[in-house]
Amino acid sequence: MKTPLTQVSLLAMALLLIVTAAPVLAGTVYVPLVIDQEKDGNLIQTEILITNNSEDFSSFTYYVIPSFTDGTDRPEDAGTSVSLQPHTTFVLKDLVLPDASAMVEIDAELEIAITSRLVSTNSEGETTLGAEIPVVTSNNFIDPSADSYLQGWSRLPQSEITDFHLINIGQEEATCFAWLYSESGTLLVNGVEFGALPLSQRSIADVLGLVGLTAVENVSTIFNCNQPYYPYATTLHPITGELIFIGPSGSGSSALLPPGMTEPPIDGAMLFELPGVFHRPTVGNESRHFDIPMPGNPRFSRIVLDMDFTHGGWNVPSSDNHGIVWLNRGNVWRSNLFGYINAFGPNRNEIKLSINAGLAPGAIVTETAGFVLQPGTTYHVNYDFNTATNRITLTLSVAGTPVVSLREIPTVNNINTVNENWFVAFGHESGAVGPEVPTYGWSYANLRVQWVP
Repeated sequence: MKTPLTQVSLLAMALLLIVTAAPVLAGTVYVPLVIDQEKDGNLIQTEILITNNSEDFSSFTYYVIPSFTDGTDRPEDAGTSVSLQPHTTFVLKDLVLPDASAMVEIDAELEIAITSRLVSTNSEGETTLGAEIPVVTSNNFIDPSADSYLQGWSRLPQSEITDFHLINIGQEEATCFAWLYSESGTLLVNGVEFGALPLSQRSIADVLGLVGLTAVENVSTIFNCNQPYYPYATTLHPITGELIFIGPSGSGSSALLPPGMTEPPIDGAMLFELPGVFHRPTVGNESRHFDIPMPGNPRFSRIVLDMDFTHGGWNVPSSDNHGIVWLNRGNVWRSNLFGYINAFGPNRNEIKLSINAGLAPGAIVTETAGFVLQPGTTYHVNYDFNTATNRITLTLSVAGTPVVSLREIPTVNNINTVNENWFVAFGHESGAVGPEVPTYGWSYANLRVQWVP
């Protein structure tokens, strides 16, 4: 007997919520819920749209990982490579056998953008666009041991059925736990344990019926796994065929503030502030360096840095490193860099975060996001290095709206001070190595750094 996931009809696709979403710029990403089904003469497929946004040829490689299989167990030459001409789009489909499901790993160059959706084609060749399918990246997966939340699960006889899906991004088998609560707050399932194979997708059809809940609405859930993961659900109306994707919920941990409000300092934090504009690079005064003495080498669990910068135009060569902020302990770069944030302009167009704190000499962790900074625009930077939650986040926003988001895992378990000093620096000197270029015309303002015990 087919599960609810395989019972999608043409009517289902016609009624799917159409979602327009910003494409994801790759790296390595994972597209879940890849299906290819034919029912009553209608073909229902997952389509992955892959676009080369650069002025040159660019390429990507894709690899199909069937559900419930170990994605790390693969041939050395696994994957199919595709080369794209500038500004062309490749439609990836026909990836699985009928009634099967999989996720797809895509390894692509930075200029490649990726979106995914369901489509239905009838016997006359008419196509109906369907719901967006999430693309899982380093920016939206859930860190190991961090909680995640899904809301709005329902199971109503002849009305709604919910299927649960979880992607294990880790290279090892995941052990996960789930808690389910009713709309009124009653604990329905208490920390049930389940597993997921390495680099795999696991699906549980009619998950609420499976645990004996036959008539419930708006169930909320909490998940926790010991590997990086991404949970989501699909709710299907078995009569109308309406299908809804439910992704991880937003939470009150957002650092965004309403208009007119300034966040107070964190209780107990050591604070360093530079209000107003504190640096405008000029010839002979390209970079600015501030030492922050900390006698006794105190230890911290978290650093939160906020600042504004106004983009004053790209300097030559525009694709080289334009400095935003450098956060360092002690006086030595090696193994002490807690955040090095830079921008790259035309022909590269990205924001880059680098960290080497606590790493061996020569080692460094980097994370990038494709984004085009606009000259004349003021950007707010929020950088949170948090060992208590095992998470690093970098957010750039404009007038309170996030435009760039990066996430990493801390490279140290504790934030120790070295040589009784920290420093922050802004901009690059003329002729610096890297390659680094000055940021003439830019301005830096409203710095606040908080070291939290």
